[in-house]
Amino acid sequence: MAKPSDTVPQKVQEAIFGELLSRPENQVCADCTNKGPTWVSIDYGVFLCMRCSGVHRQLGPHITRVRSTKLDSWKKENIEILAAVGNKLANDYYEFKLPKGFSRLDSSASMTQCRKFVDEKYVNKKYVPKGYPEPVKEFVENRAKGVTVDLNSKNYGGESSTTTHPLNKPMLRKKSLSLEDLQAKKELTPKKQAVQEVDFLSSDDYVPQSSNNNDDFGDFTEAKPDPQAQKK
Repeated sequence: MAKPSDTVPQKVQEAIFGELLSRPENQVCADCTNKGPTWVSIDYGVFLCMRCSGVHRQLGPHITRVRSTKLDSWKKENIEILAAVGNKLANDYYEFKLPKGFSRLDSSASMTQCRKFVDEKYVNKKYVPKGYPEPVKEFVENRAKGVTVDLNSKNYGGESSTTTHPLNKPMLRKKSLSLEDLQAKKELTPKKQAVQEVDFLSSDDYVPQSSNNNDDFGDFTEAKPDPQAQKK
């Protein structure tokens, strides 16, 4: 069980997942055409709809850990995985050799059909490019070594065949989340208060600290006033 200090504060978690789920590649389930996924597979780094998350859960936690972006508490190390991988990069890998014209599962697909596809895609790795590590494993191994790898620039030997994905198109993916990003979306920023930029996914500044203020953020780390703002 994660220690309280390992857990990302609820409001920070909501803001980060709000940003991740607003990215075009994460607005559709990684395994079917259902929109608005709010579940994830940590070990594959993908966002899933409720139905497909149930199929992933059937595989067992020894293969993939399934979590909710809304109902579960999260550790920083696991949020980093979702921020680094996500549906586009994962599908570029796991669906690299998917046949052209493949008809993706829709909301009418049965659980049996979903399970068959998930087994082929993730367990049997039927469509992956040869000679390349799985995205999450590559990220975790390099993180343990203190090495930063730009997974956005991965090229698995040519153009991926995942043209059947509803949102498969060239796009830029943000590498990290900062307080400035969240301020722009008005998801986290207190009104009329200057705040120092913090990168939640590359620093420990967000770890909850004891606060004497009775504000809406509870134990959220207190923002540092901007000296320039104070002079005005």
